[in-house]
Amino acid sequence: MIERISTTIKGWNWTLADWSLAWILFFSVVQQRWSPIGFGIWIILALKKERWSEWRTLLKKMFSGISGILIAYFLWLSIGVIWSDQNALAIGKLENKLSFILFPLLFHFSVLKMSVKQWKFVFIAGLACVLLLNEVLAGMKCVDASSGNWIEFFSGSVFSPFMHRSYLACYLCLGLVLLSDLKTNENKKWVLILMILFSIGVIQTLSKIGIIIWVMLLGMYVFGEVKMASKKKQLSALAAVIGGMAMIGSVMGESIYERFNNIGQSMSEMQLYNNSTVESNAARLIMWNTSLELVKENWFWGYGTGDADLVLKTRNVALGNAGVAEEGLNSHNQFLTSWLQLGCVGIMILIFLFIQAWRRSGNRWVESAIVTIFFLNLLVESFLETQSGVVLFGVFMVLMFDFKNQEGQSSVV
Repeated sequence: MIERISTTIKGWNWTLADWSLAWILFFSVVQQRWSPIGFGIWIILALKKERWSEWRTLLKKMFSGISGILIAYFLWLSIGVIWSDQNALAIGKLENKLSFILFPLLFHFSVLKMSVKQWKFVFIAGLACVLLLNEVLAGMKCVDASSGNWIEFFSGSVFSPFMHRSYLACYLCLGLVLLSDLKTNENKKWVLILMILFSIGVIQTLSKIGIIIWVMLLGMYVFGEVKMASKKKQLSALAAVIGGMAMIGSVMGESIYERFNNIGQSMSEMQLYNNSTVESNAARLIMWNTSLELVKENWFWGYGTGDADLVLKTRNVALGNAGVAEEGLNSHNQFLTSWLQLGCVGIMILIFLFIQAWRRSGNRWVESAIVTIFFLNLLVESFLETQSGVVLFGVFMVLMFDFKNQEGQSSVV
């Protein structure tokens, strides 16, 4: 397997722009703080001067696609600085979303030879590496610990030290979608092994939205496989799924039950005011309620690019929600965050982005699934407010819908 991978990589006739993109894809998963190196190399060394002579055609093409919507969001975010009181924070928000304008420019003004399968392979390789690293680190912590339940080191936030567990679960689910698309008769054994490992990784994160998406993907995959298989294989597949679920339940069942049981408790005991809790479910309900109250008061313009977090904290202090105020939590919903920052124009741009992405996906289930996975994560996380979320969101949107390599091969399957 290693020899085959080595031979495959040697056969890639990549440009410097391709290697820069590969660096960003890989390290955005493995170690986010290293991904800016790829941007720097791409900007300084990989842009082709001859492409600038076609700037009118390239800009027209860029603004007619998903790239144009990403740029529109960034430009409106820039305009939002005007009515923002916290200028330093506003500039920080702009810096955080620079990839929304960099990726469209870099993709359209560079020469790229990377194929669809190749960029998917790089992303999956990054996921496999970070998952392996997490398992090794968890094992080392478990060995060093004098006491405690070993499962604590292999699950939850402890298991995902390099990025928030819900982000890791999101990307592992994206990896599962890409693996199912890359499966052939020649590689199906290795694809199946990786799918099992990625599935275990999603469960280990204990991310609620990640597990929900994983169950949905599992149902779709099993239904698709069983539908085309013989009766004997159908029974084997069903037995394998039941056995796998039983094994997961025996090891992680209690932790998973606690995570989801807390949702029901938070809903039944919902206290949106004078509540000092920071429990994840209750905190989300509090933040959504506070965000909606603020949106109703200033729904058209919003509070400015840099002021959303401050107005949330101030309002929560006034409402007696000391826990979330002290933690300085954001809305935990990107649509609400965008509305708070940029008013109705900001949220309309974001919604339009998803509408266009789904429309362009057509009947291709891979693109539709990836867009839906991002959408569901944006509903429960302010996903685009961190580098761990915004970089890969931007690169996936451009790669799937706007990118053509030098041979004119589209990334859309």
